[in-house]
Amino acid sequence: MKIEIINQRLYIKEPPETAEGTREYLKAEFNFSEEWDEMTKTAFFRGANGDTVPRLLEEDTCTVPAEVLAASGWVGVSVSGTLGETIITTDIESFFVPATLNGGTPSDPEPTVWQQILDKVDETQQIAQSVRDDADAGKFAASPEMVERAVGVYLQTTLPPEMHRNIFRGKHLGESITAEQLTAIRDGSFEDLYVGDYWEKDNVRYRIADINYWRNVGYPESEKVQKPHILIVPDTVLGSGQMHTSNSTYGGYRNSEMKSTRLNNIAKTLPDTFKSLLLTHRMFSDGAWINASVDLMSEVMVHGTYICTDNSNKQTSDTQQLSLFRLAPELKTIGVNYWLRNVAGSQTYTLISQYGDASTDAATSTYGIRPVFAIG
Repeated sequence: MKIEIINQRLYIKEPPETAEGTREYLKAEFNFSEEWDEMTKTAFFRGANGDTVPRLLEEDTCTVPAEVLAASGWVGVSVSGTLGETIITTDIESFFVPATLNGGTPSDPEPTVWQQILDKVDETQQIAQSVRDDADAGKFAASPEMVERAVGVYLQTTLPPEMHRNIFRGKHLGESITAEQLTAIRDGSFEDLYVGDYWEKDNVRYRIADINYWRNVGYPESEKVQKPHILIVPDTVLGSGQMHTSNSTYGGYRNSEMKSTRLNNIAKTLPDTFKSLLLTHRMFSDGAWINASVDLMSEVMVHGTYICTDNSNKQTSDTQQLSLFRLAPELKTIGVNYWLRNVAGSQTYTLISQYGDASTDAATSTYGIRPVFAIG
């Protein structure tokens, strides 16, 4: 299949003639515009079952993963490119995979990119342990410390920091941020930190939602965020409240009771490990640049697009879907209704319902508060 990328738009020029169950046959060949030159490119395929599988491109080509062709339906394709601190992502286009008549039970799917990395790390750790044992036994001159440093250098070069936002891992990182983890954030390496990893405190999981999301964003120029940082979104609501004390959205989110009072109270209840590291940044909201720290998410951050937002209230500085919801969209739905910050009408704001749909309700309604904040 032939796919053309122009700037950030993806076009499927030659849709494939394929069927469900196809494996190690369908090739995707990409043709990129000059903006993508020298970038490390990753294609993402989303199958009819909702699973997303990444593939690193070699010479702008890859095999379409068997997992996304295992069932009939629409398969989505998008691409992400990284070069230093620059990241380009495309929109999603889809092609249809029809059902097959002969079918059969497919063999086990090939490992994902992340699983291949984990296997390599596991193999390296086993080799390192064997070498350490030999060193301890005096079989050669290298000390265990020398071996440890050598293995550490190898693991550090496994992935560039930019790729840490394109992999969902879901590892428990402890109850609070360690000194090593804070160093990995502040030096921009994000060593052993990936999207989906979480700290758990008082039965709340505080999950890494994105990395360097606000880098180079802000106004005036001197207020652009330059510090490396991670965004955190809890797996549940941290309280509840009204968007405003009257059924009016005049002045928008930036002038609401939610922004001025309720979120400040939520910020005070965060674990100390986060409160002392909060990143304040500039955010464009309701026609003006304002200071932001602990805030509600927007429709774009959750869905990757506007759905219920009023057409006159769409200008924003948060222009991308959070990697957490791009890689694990099931985490949008948490069993309760929670507010988003976009104005939907003269009396209503946007929200995510307990059933997972994009919805709206009156400003005086009481719903959950699921904030987003950054540390760095």
